[in-house]
Amino acid sequence: GEFGREVFAIPGSIHSPLAKGCHLLIKQGARLVESASDVLDELAPAAAPGKPPGAAPAGLAPGTPGEASAAPGDAPAPRAVAGAGPLEAAMGWDPVSAETLARRLPALSVDTISARLLELELEGRAERLDDGRYRLRPPARA
Repeated sequence: GEFGREVFAIPGSIHSPLAKGCHLLIKQGARLVESASDVLDELAPAAAPGKPPGAAPAGLAPGTPGEASAAPGDAPAPRAVAGAGPLEAAMGWDPVSAETLARRLPALSVDTISARLLELELEGRAERLDDGRYRLRPPARA
């Protein structure tokens, strides 16, 4: 919700301590979800006219929250990253998802890219953002 996105929650048993988080979200204004159609109905107005319910809103590629794309294969050219490997060069300095990187690097699978992103994160060279995208960290200054 803090990122301006719809929040949905599936309620659980009132007797289960595991459901307390979902119930709290519902109390705070999250949309109650009882079936997939509840989500599709809620998102349908955001879809462009003529698109089926549940389609990605206009200007957003499916599976890449918050990333504008003219077409599934179109991804903006990243800015150059000095001394970087192919993945880092494809990332540029802007936040990017693994799916977008897979479009930029068709020779690599999303699984391979995700594994390399994790390595970069563990090395301290990249960071994972709250929305699931990654960005490079600037090199440490001496």
